[in-house]
Amino acid sequence: MMILRNVSRVLLLAGLALLTFPLGLFAQPLQPVSLQLRWLHQFQFAGYYAALHKGYYREVGLDVTLKEGGPSADPVADVLAGKSDFGIGVSSLVIDYLKGKPVLLLGPVFQHSPNILVVRGLNQRPDALASPGARTPKIALMKGDQDVELKAMFLNEGIALDKLQFVPDERHLEDFLDQRVDAMYAYVSNEPFVLDKLGVPYTILKPQTYGMDFYGDALFTRKELETSRPEVVAAFLDASMRGWHYALDHPREIIDLIMEQYNGQKKSREHLAYEARELNLLINHEVIEIGHNNPGRWRHIADTYAKLGMIKPGLELAGFMYDANPPPPNLKRLYTYMGAVSIVMILVSMLAAYIHRINARLRQDAVELNRSGTALRESEERHRNLFMDSPDAYLIIVDGVFVDCNRATEIMLCGDRTMIIGQPPCNVLTSLMKTKPVCPAYLPSAC
Repeated sequence: MMILRNVSRVLLLAGLALLTFPLGLFAQPLQPVSLQLRWLHQFQFAGYYAALHKGYYREVGLDVTLKEGGPSADPVADVLAGKSDFGIGVSSLVIDYLKGKPVLLLGPVFQHSPNILVVRGLNQRPDALASPGARTPKIALMKGDQDVELKAMFLNEGIALDKLQFVPDERHLEDFLDQRVDAMYAYVSNEPFVLDKLGVPYTILKPQTYGMDFYGDALFTRKELETSRPEVVAAFLDASMRGWHYALDHPREIIDLIMEQYNGQKKSREHLAYEARELNLLINHEVIEIGHNNPGRWRHIADTYAKLGMIKPGLELAGFMYDANPPPPNLKRLYTYMGAVSIVMILVSMLAAYIHRINARLRQDAVELNRSGTALRESEERHRNLFMDSPDAYLIIVDGVFVDCNRATEIMLCGDRTMIIGQPPCNVLTSLMKTKPVCPAYLPSAC
């Protein structure tokens, strides 16, 4: 019994191995893709951490690498150069698109931009940064057009950009605390917490206050990727949005994850919780679907940039926003083709029906002809039997020669029918007179 039980166990394990072997053999390899973040790891990118560690990316066949950003990061340049497949941008993506860069907006995570300008001192205004004096205040911004809405804030207040001194945001908060810069680009969910803890007086300048209520942290890719691998783009977007839903619904779990694996900035749990609360207000996922695109709002953003002279007015946004459910193609040509094919099929059907009727009629005629031929053959057979079995001698003459004779004639000729078949009557009768007595009265006059 023990031996049988062990054998059964071995067979069971072998069976399971055979069942699982083909699954591993034919499993599709994960497709590697990368995401370029805008800044250093923090709760700002919680949705992507969740999608990665909860297995959402793997479920859709993707092996995702998250590339940390920083002051020198330029996601648009990296994605367009093919260094990264996806990136996190801001509302200035519309400027990139209208300037001819092949960016494709997938969806904004933040319905309101978290971008702010932090200015040293209390109760500061935008014009204070352009005040004439011995020293022009320094404003630290990220390179490129990533902070366009902050620049637009000044333009909307009538302050020319050439009156301001913009410098690269190199050491960020360190430069601000050491008074190397007077204002800096910041996130409403990050730097204010640190400054409050340090007791540093500051003023927040929000673009929304000056008519610049833009989107924030928009997921994007390049058009070539969507054209060549649309399934990858759709899968990455879907898994990322699922990750954001999970992160916002389970902030403590994701904060634990960040503390363990993504806390290069050494943020406290309190700081990450503050960040999660502030960003949740900007996302508002309980009311608005994460990643929702409002074409009218993007049109307003583009018009605002155009009014500020940053782009030409009236440019079209068609093709800027990703459409997971594109409208059906124009089927007019297809319908025309199908109509023509239908007409041809009707004509072919009519021709086939006509040919079928002709064939049926020919088959009927063939049947009738066959019946007539059979009757004729039967009639000929009856007449031939009467001809051959007649007790009187009969011969058949065609074109002046004997072609046939009945049995009575053969008997009279002693069975030698070759004497007459194919011979004219005169020759036959003359020959017969030589061999047998024949009454002259039977001789034809021609003889």
